Amino acid sequence: MKQIFLKALRHLLDPFDRSVERKPFDVVYGEKDGTVVNARVVCTSSNFKNDTFNFKYPESGEVRTVHAQLLFNVNGMEVMI
Repeated sequence: MKQIFLKALRHLLDPFDRSVERKPFDVVYGEKDGTVVNARVVCTSSNFKNDTFNFKYPESGEVRTVHAQLLFNVNGMEVMI
């Protein structure tokens, strides 16, 4: 399985240039209660200080905040902290 470092992932999902189109991607992450979530989402923003990503579900429009340490897999690549 390919791997990607969290810092590189942050630049990929939340580019500095806000005019870049945000494309949906597959993500696997854990929730605080231990639930593992598999979803197709769009990253709307990230917060380096809080170490979080805001993911929007395109079908429902729901936005969830996910802690970076809880990301397991993005587009088939294992996330390395």
